[in-house]
Amino acid sequence: HRAPFGNGATNAVGKLLRHGVHHPSLPGSTRRPCQSGRVNPDLDSLGSAEYVLLTTFRKDGTAVGTAVWVARGGSELLVWTVSDSWKVKRIRRNPEVRVAPCDMRGRIKGDPAEGTARVLDAEATEQSRAAIAKKYGIIGRLAMAASKWRRGRNGTVGLAIALRAGA
Repeated sequence: HRAPFGNGATNAVGKLLRHGVHHPSLPGSTRRPCQSGRVNPDLDSLGSAEYVLLTTFRKDGTAVGTAVWVARGGSELLVWTVSDSWKVKRIRRNPEVRVAPCDMRGRIKGDPAEGTARVLDAEATEQSRAAIAKKYGIIGRLAMAASKWRRGRNGTVGLAIALRAGA
């Protein structure tokens, strides 16, 4: 089993997150959302969260949330993930996303923010890897090294998320 570093985990929690576990902020959930007292979380609070729930949308509009590591990169949030993951495929088709602070299992800990995601090129992906490795310290660097060894340099990709105005 690989550790659930927020990216492509193969343990039971990772499988649940990848397969669209329902979350309080998503339509159809019966649990009440955690209220952080913010109308819209800001870039700083989301960028400093240990994990965020990155919610992408299927063709039929179904929301799919995944807990991921995040770092702030200028005026955007940076995420690192597996290149051929379903979230990357969904973002290529529909860049509209929702992000909310959460724990490593995807349980939301604050209010969500709407945004637009884009898949980064090789140079910007390196910058996202560096930002995440810096934020997460030795664990981040080990995760990056293990991923590079397992998947190669092109096996992962960075995502940049621009929050909507007012967030």
